[in-house]
Amino acid sequence: LRRLGRVYTDANSDGKSNFGPVYTQLGKLESESLDSDLNGRPDVISYYDKGALVRKQLLDDATGKTLATRYYSENELIRVERDTTGDGKTDYWEYYEQGVLARIGRDFNADGRADSWQKR
Repeated sequence: LRRLGRVYTDANSDGKSNFGPVYTQLGKLESESLDSDLNGRPDVISYYDKGALVRKQLLDDATGKTLATRYYSENELIRVERDTTGDGKTDYWEYYEQGVLARIGRDFNADGRADSWQKR
């Protein structure tokens, strides 16, 4: 029995993949990439564990670098992380409770920990 590993969709018939799910050997969805602006490069990559969305990376269109990473639990957004300075380190966090933004943290000295917190 052979399993499907990848499926590519070309939404605008330009010969480039615009949507591509990836499946495990057991046929479970592992990840999927999306090119929402149809330029041939993925803008969003979503990751799954046992069929549930656990992480979504939003990518810079020009560089492919991660702009933000969204984390999910039971398909509900729980945290967003960003690198606002471009140094490759997370320096901005948003935490959600029951789908509502609860607090925002910022790291001003690049030590990887929030120096200030703003509650909603």
